[in-house]
Amino acid sequence: MDKPWMTSKWFVSPFNYDSSMVPTPLGVKKVEFHDVTLRDGEQQAGVVFTKYDKIAIGRSLNRAGVDRVEVGTPGFSSEDREALRALVAASLECKLFSWCRNNRLDISAAKDCESWGVTIEIPASEVMMKGS
Repeated sequence: MDKPWMTSKWFVSPFNYDSSMVPTPLGVKKVEFHDVTLRDGEQQAGVVFTKYDKIAIGRSLNRAGVDRVEVGTPGFSSEDREALRALVAASLECKLFSWCRNNRLDISAAKDCESWGVTIEIPASEVMMKGS
């Protein structure tokens, strides 16, 4: 198989198979947990979180000791903007992240909501770059 990262059933980034890109565990002093439940969990069929659900789940993740919580996509969701602002106002210990497409509108929305950081989607697979 010349492209083990791509089969008829699934594909992942070819960088997952590049030995120069895969880190070794040597020297790791601390592992941080970056939870994506509030964004990725909502992408499951039939799952919809309200602003209040996101606030409650975000607070629970904070109490559980999660280091970083990806709240959602403030660039195209007013509910995510409201939930992120409410969680920022709660002064939680965890760092609050926003998921952004690679554009100024999304990143500006995250900044306006005082997101601690952003996760930026930059398509790198052949399939994503072809727009399928």
